[in-house]
Amino acid sequence: MVDLNLPGQRTMLTPAPVWKRVLAFIADLLVIQLVIFSPFSASLSGSLPSSDNIMENYRYLAEQSDMMSQITMMILFMFGLMFAYFFLFDLKLGQTPGKMLFKLYVVPMIKKDSLTIWRLISRNLAILPVFPFTLLWIIDPLYMVFSGKRLSDILTKTLVVEEISI
Repeated sequence: MVDLNLPGQRTMLTPAPVWKRVLAFIADLLVIQLVIFSPFSASLSGSLPSSDNIMENYRYLAEQSDMMSQITMMILFMFGLMFAYFFLFDLKLGQTPGKMLFKLYVVPMIKKDSLTIWRLISRNLAILPVFPFTLLWIIDPLYMVFSGKRLSDILTKTLVVEEISI
């Protein structure tokens, strides 16, 4: 056998394209739907009347204040788990399962910096269904469409990069 002494495969990190980031986020949402939201859906649907009329459901919940507070707490808990999903995967691995599919990573904008806990918490605050973070549900995607970067990434000085083999 002849040893060709070829160089090993090298990789390079480049800014991730928007379409890959969107597909990775959709993949993450599918995982979240299966793991977090599905187990709670039976409890939530059992708490509401079986009517499709929104106003009837609203009146029912307005009369049942303790039921409304339980549903609110359950929804906040689910979004807290969703926040933990993104935060912990980014903290421990630098990527979520959706990002793993597309070889995407979260890295600090400046190489000598690190992904600190506060940086990752700030980066994922847009997930929480609490004002003013809900404003980011509209602002962040619009900013990303026009600039190619998330506003949250710029504010937290992080980048989502793609690993390319060369």
